[in-house]
Amino acid sequence: MISLTANDNCSGEITVQGQDSTVPGNCPGSYSITRTWTFVDACGNSASVSQTINVSDTIPPVAPTAPADVTVSCGGQIPEMISLTANDSCSGEITVQGQDSTTQGECPNSYIITRTWTFTDTCGNTSNSIQLITVSDDTAPVLASALETEVNAVCTAIPPVPELTFTDNCGATVTVVYSENTGNQTAGSYVIIRTWTVSDTCFNTATFTQTVTVSIENPLTVIAKTICINDEPVNLFTLLPEGTAQNGTWSSPNAGTALEGSIFNPHQVALGNYIVRYTISDGDCPKVFEINIEVHDRCIVLPACSITVYNAVSPNNDGYNDVFFIDGILCYPENNVEIYNRWGILVFSTDGYNNTTKVFAGVSEGRATIDRGAELPDGTYYYILKYKDEKGTNFDKAGYLYLNR
Repeated sequence: MISLTANDNCSGEITVQGQDSTVPGNCPGSYSITRTWTFVDACGNSASVSQTINVSDTIPPVAPTAPADVTVSCGGQIPEMISLTANDSCSGEITVQGQDSTTQGECPNSYIITRTWTFTDTCGNTSNSIQLITVSDDTAPVLASALETEVNAVCTAIPPVPELTFTDNCGATVTVVYSENTGNQTAGSYVIIRTWTVSDTCFNTATFTQTVTVSIENPLTVIAKTICINDEPVNLFTLLPEGTAQNGTWSSPNAGTALEGSIFNPHQVALGNYIVRYTISDGDCPKVFEINIEVHDRCIVLPACSITVYNAVSPNNDGYNDVFFIDGILCYPENNVEIYNRWGILVFSTDGYNNTTKVFAGVSEGRATIDRGAELPDGTYYYILKYKDEKGTNFDKAGYLYLNR
């Protein structure tokens, strides 16, 4: 309060007295002061003047600096809310309230927490401190049980698929997809690849693999069989061990049409050796049976110097049926052999056929349309054999000849 001075029309001392009266407002920091100066002269006459002072609190508290923004993995790492204190320009209690609000991300363990401290003074003025907490899950599930990644086994004792346990760092539900593939099969082994693909609710994925190398016990069984060229067709299943599965596959590199399913017909091949394989591919233990068949004529009793024509020629230098062989022809040196193709063109002719120097080996002897020395194409030909015995009696044979290189 300042000092004021009054004037009076008469001489004499003037006394002055100042006084404040306060009217409270709607909060402790808001009120009104009426300040009055009263002047009294020597005769008791008085006069006064007044000043009104309105006091109000409109300034919010000074909020402290919030903790730094952070990024954490999973909800378990979210920091606890700490206590903060604000300052106010006016006296009075400052209340503080902390609150978290969450904005959800693209998966359950991905979100942002907005942490707000609100400071309020006695007149309702407020200020805030804000911290952002980013929660993210970018870690894939991990294997929580033992897994042997490389396993060796025999086909009769393949280990079962192990039961694995997986955990997620955020405690999320784990989805497991199991797959199994078989490959790299050889005559004696194959590989089983077992794969577990594991993912959490935030699409983090991990893959775990077990490779089982399987050895096949006795993968190949060899069976020998001799068959006379005049024998009836043979069901090759009768040569396999009892109980052998019959859902396998029959094949042969050289039997051709003589093999139909499991039936081998010796009438449709020339004398020689043939390989037939029976393969069982399914099951844990694949197996191959290889049957080596010798087709012979030792069962045929021929009279001395009787003529037997072997009408299959395969001139591939393997030592079997490389030439057109006529058994007994050396008993009849006075002979003639002619061979015609399917158009009736003579492709071979010789006198004194002897199976060695004078012999048909699938090569043209040179005629109008086929050059001498040219290899004849595979196919069916026709032969005519004429010969004379020591008594001068004439004989002849004719028939089809099969050329297949």
